[in-house]
Amino acid sequence: NHLVHILITPGLWLQYLTTRPPADEMVEVAIESLKAVLPAEDIPAGSGNYRNEQKETTC
Repeated sequence: NHLVHILITPGLWLQYLTTRPPADEMVEVAIESLKAVLPAEDIPAGSGNYRNEQKETTC
């Protein structure tokens, strides 16, 4: 039992690292990245006019 515990502990640590909720900044980056690659017709209604907003902020 002790040997099994030693062998599975690194996997449990990795699982803990990969299953934590993302920080707010990470979510914002993910959303903006998704918006940048989605075609305009695939943007859900109510998402705003983000393409024009993006052009205004990058100029």
